[in-house]
Amino acid sequence: MRFRTRLALVMSSMVLILVVLTSGLIYRAVGQSLNRQVDVFLQARVATISARLSEAPVRAFENRGRRFRNPLGDVLLDARFDVVSQVISVDGDIIFGIGDENLPITEHDIAVAAGDPPRFRDIVVGDEVMRLYVVPIQGGGALQVARNVGETAAVLDRVRLWLLGVGSALVVLAAAIAWWLAALVTSPLRSLADAAENVAVTGRLDLDIAEQGPREVSSLAGSFNRMLRAIRASFDRERR
Repeated sequence: MRFRTRLALVMSSMVLILVVLTSGLIYRAVGQSLNRQVDVFLQARVATISARLSEAPVRAFENRGRRFRNPLGDVLLDARFDVVSQVISVDGDIIFGIGDENLPITEHDIAVAAGDPPRFRDIVVGDEVMRLYVVPIQGGGALQVARNVGETAAVLDRVRLWLLGVGSALVVLAAAIAWWLAALVTSPLRSLADAAENVAVTGRLDLDIAEQGPREVSSLAGSFNRMLRAIRASFDRERR
């Protein structure tokens, strides 16, 4: 394998590893930031709904399992449209809900209804991926509030595509730079090799190699020129 090819492969591989590691860290940081925003939003919605639970009509608690259009008044119209929520009993039964979907109830939710600390988790309702926050409520039971995280997933998809595009461009650029540097370094060496081959074939000692390129290469070319001059001078002395 030619030196230029090896150098290009080595540099592009190093850049690829660096790009993968950096992209992974960036993607993870963006994902965590977006999840925190969703969690803060859910906490705010829970605070709003919890503050109005005592105002829910009696029929909301008597007809368990029903989903009401707006049992907590017009103050919660926003909550009705941007989250799905439901109140569950300590036994895990749905007391009433706001929204069109029933949220899944697990042992963890029942434990929160019995007094365990609040918790977040990701759920799937139908075809939608949602972020759910469940908190205990006064008097027993729990409030579940969930939000569709499709927008978050879309943002992460765009970030992933952007990182892929930038990373690919950096790898290609690194390979091109390595190829150019290798050509810059090996060009004087090729001239030196051609000159040595020419001397071996023709016996000419009047050649002069351009002393260019990196210091080590130009120094080697200078040494080769001095060697040719010394040999030429020695031959001239022998002729005389």
